Amino acid sequence: MKKTLIALFALAGMAGAESVGLANMSAVLQQDVVFSTSSLITATSSNTPWNEVSTGTSFTVAFDIANVTLTSGDIFSASGSNTAAGWDDGMLQIRTDGSNVVLYNTCGGNDSTKYFDGSTRGNPTVSGYSIDLGLTKEASTTGTTTITLVSDATAKTFTAYNNGVQVGQWTNWDTNTGITGIQFGSRFYGGETIDGSFDYNHAIIWNRALTAEEVVSTVVPEPASATLSLLALAGLAMRRRRA
Repeated sequence: MKKTLIALFALAGMAGAESVGLANMSAVLQQDVVFSTSSLITATSSNTPWNEVSTGTSFTVAFDIANVTLTSGDIFSASGSNTAAGWDDGMLQIRTDGSNVVLYNTCGGNDSTKYFDGSTRGNPTVSGYSIDLGLTKEASTTGTTTITLVSDATAKTFTAYNNGVQVGQWTNWDTNTGITGIQFGSRFYGGETIDGSFDYNHAIIWNRALTAEEVVSTVVPEPASATLSLLALAGLAMRRRRA
């Protein structure tokens, strides 16, 4: 019964949600924020702003995404700090892979020798280098999804969440790399533009790793998701009565 309940809540969370926004978060969650936006922005090939951001090795990135129509190009990229110049740093990269939205731990420019986590090209140390974020382009047009990425240098993990539900984790994340800059709609090196567009909102970066409980508390289900949760609970209650 407990496993069934957890599964139903996870399904409800994945159905659609959005961030509560920094202004509506608790005072504790507002601490250690180094970057935030609160305006809905449609990213296109002509709208790819670069933002300089500085974090430690433990950090959290969260943003809402919707209406993905990309056929090529990045949704989000973050440069690492393996070198002083961004061209050769590693990169965290979110792209559409066919119909799915996927996170990658990659090298930066063509001459880069380092992945974002700091391991050398051809000699990776992290348990994985891509995570399917559990979002299809088709699903993105029917609701808003909150993507959260947590780098925990103490636990040596990098965890990805979709609407507060963990969808993947890299272990052996033994990194000395923080973020030096972010960009929505283009890679940070070379300025590659996107083919299509997407909406994003409530982009927030913390200079620490949020706990799983804190990640959940930053996401509020959309009405349809809340209804699904209630229906799931009602179904379980009826099942128990019949038993």
